[in-house]
Amino acid sequence: MTAAVFAFSEDRLAAKRLADALGVGLQPVDLHTLPDGESLPSVRGATETVLLYRSLARPDAKLMPLLLACDALRRAGARRLVLVAPYLPYLRQDAVFQPGQPLSRDVFGALLGSRFERIVTVEPHLHRTPDLTPVFAGTPVAALSAAGLLAARIGTAGDPIIVGPDAESAPRCCGLRSVVALRR
Repeated sequence: MTAAVFAFSEDRLAAKRLADALGVGLQPVDLHTLPDGESLPSVRGATETVLLYRSLARPDAKLMPLLLACDALRRAGARRLVLVAPYLPYLRQDAVFQPGQPLSRDVFGALLGSRFERIVTVEPHLHRTPDLTPVFAGTPVAALSAAGLLAARIGTAGDPIIVGPDAESAPRCCGLRSVVALRR
């Protein structure tokens, strides 16, 4: 079975590290923006298995190109699509907190789950959702932790201070000496 990592230009450096670690090639997903703002991604062929690397931080502008790239890759011959997304958005809205709000976790999960055979992410928001597989239409989701790697990188020298984006990030810093969680 042949495999390769495919990536949009802004993800190319991180995707290259993944491709090198796996010993597979890196292929571009070229993105053209039409005059009316529509996205037109294109690929130059595909391998049987495609690892599509896409950080989905600031997701709205990235989602439609990602969905269209899935179609382009399938049409180019990909039989298995694996999304490697270091960040998956829309998971914190895992309940309707006020009348009139969407359940964005489920909308987002249905969109991506139907297009991929597997999803790999890092430290997703899992406050009330212990398993993301049902959220992503039965597509298996591997939720990796970066805590060990970060702790090893920081080391034991000095007195590090770990700063998170909100109070919900504090548990990810467990075991480290000082934690400051900034509220939005």
